[in-house]
Amino acid sequence: MIEKLKESERGQLRLNGASASGFSSRGVRMLHSRELLADLKEVVIEHEGEHYRLRATRKGKLILTK
Repeated sequence: MIEKLKESERGQLRLNGASASGFSSRGVRMLHSRELLADLKEVVIEHEGEHYRLRATRKGKLILTK
């Protein structure tokens, strides 16, 4: 859920406690998809020895598969 922040933080958004700048007091980190994908349509993410593919569709959706 996205919520607007107080007046002193105008222009920022909060996503489940994470500010758009990247970090929150809850230890949640927010990344923009363009930071992960850059100019690519797909990246491979390694997690606990497993590989996952994060892919951007033509319609702008993200798909994560194992």
